Amino acid sequence: MFAVVKLVILATMRTPAALCRRTIRNQCNRRRAAWARRMKEMEDLILAGDASPRTVATARAKHAALVAEEEQGWCHWPARPAAATAEEEVELTEAEKEVWARFNGTGF
Repeated sequence: MFAVVKLVILATMRTPAALCRRTIRNQCNRRRAAWARRMKEMEDLILAGDASPRTVATARAKHAALVAEEEQGWCHWPARPAAATAEEEVELTEAEKEVWARFNGTGF
């Protein structure tokens, strides 16, 4: 009886969990390898003397962006200028006040 319970637990919990862990690990490894490949290609373009100045400038910009992305921990949120942020924040605050005023007494 105890062996049957162990077999059921193995089949319903441990095996799927192990498969999920393996899949996640493989995805991370694939992503890391792709990143390393892109970095290598960009470094090769930058170091090669036969590339056009425009290509080199583009490659350097992408390389700098990838390095910055890696340092930030894969943050994909775009950075906004401070002036635009302040204006948008004021507009957002006003819109939020209007919405709260409209739905204040409706039970939400």
